[in-house]
Amino acid sequence: MLLWISGSLSLYKYETPKIPQNIALSPSLYIDGFALYVNFNISAADFSDVKEFMFRISPDVQFHSTGWVSQINPSRNLPYPDRLIRNNTIYHGTALIDVKYSDFTGNESDVWHFSFDIDAERFNLCKQYILKFNRNWFEIIKYSFDNVTDVFVNPDLLISMQGKNSIKSFVYGINTDKPDTEIDFQYFYEPRQMGRGNPYAVLSSEDNDIKSVSSYLIFKDGTSSDIRVSRLKS
Repeated sequence: MLLWISGSLSLYKYETPKIPQNIALSPSLYIDGFALYVNFNISAADFSDVKEFMFRISPDVQFHSTGWVSQINPSRNLPYPDRLIRNNTIYHGTALIDVKYSDFTGNESDVWHFSFDIDAERFNLCKQYILKFNRNWFEIIKYSFDNVTDVFVNPDLLISMQGKNSIKSFVYGINTDKPDTEIDFQYFYEPRQMGRGNPYAVLSSEDNDIKSVSSYLIFKDGTSSDIRVSRLKS
């Protein structure tokens, strides 16, 4: 299963080909949160005239076909060319990608030249993914059998590659809507024992004094998320 989230791509040179008239590339994030691929965005009308897409990623000098998908072009009765460039060679630094295509008359287009910073794009895409996270950053759980209450970071933020690639630290506050205590992301990967053996706990209490926890995220670019408040269910 693949999960895609789109970002922006910088164009460092553009030569207008015969067809298609509208083409762009946008980086996509593989579900593991590390490998960046690239998707084509072109208009449906122009896409119907393309027989095959070809690409190369510097320093490779040879062009490679993107292949074809199972969907059939009804006007040609042939499979559509795949619009995904699979980058399995460059994971850091700047990627330079050249793209061209052939049409059904046997002609080839001019070459498009694209460039993007893989590390920056990876961070931006991971940050977008985390900001769409629809649960609280921190949670509270009370264990009825011994009356212990744990406050912990939502595990999904810590175990996902999206979180690891974008989050710098967490800020939380107990019984206040204004978080005031910061914890570095790496804290949760240090050997320790907290609460009921919950590796994601930041506070454990045997008293009935924890009613709510507010929290927000600080990202690696210095920006912050929204504040979210989790309250202990009675």
